[in-house]
Amino acid sequence: QTAMQAARVLITRKMFGLPRVADFADALRDCKRASGLELDEGQAFNLAVKAVQRFGYMDKSGALDWLKGISPRLSNAVDVFGYDYLCKASVTDAHSTRAQFGKVFLAANERAQVAEVIKPSVSNLVSNVVKQLGEKTNA
Repeated sequence: QTAMQAARVLITRKMFGLPRVADFADALRDCKRASGLELDEGQAFNLAVKAVQRFGYMDKSGALDWLKGISPRLSNAVDVFGYDYLCKASVTDAHSTRAQFGKVFLAANERAQVAEVIKPSVSNLVSNVVKQLGEKTNA
């Protein structure tokens, strides 16, 4: 499964010519880093910077697709934080940008975890209410 995810990531990368074994190994390493384990904010920031370096300022959608192949939460956090801001951040602001991105990434992760917990319970509640309303109208 991780190899297929790495292949999808490799396909979305903009390259000249055929991918090399090293490119596939790089994609596989990126996917293994995210699979099964939650990224911490430092790893997430490094991947976001890697996407900026790889895709540049003009290919925001390509970068977000590449990040989504690694982790949908990471892609969402980069989009919320601002891909343009990451592109324009200077080297002198790296520490503050990393800290700000870390806060955004942790907040996005927390929201996603809460949504995963709440979504099934809310859907169960809605289906129960619909059943009860259906029983009352039929009675």
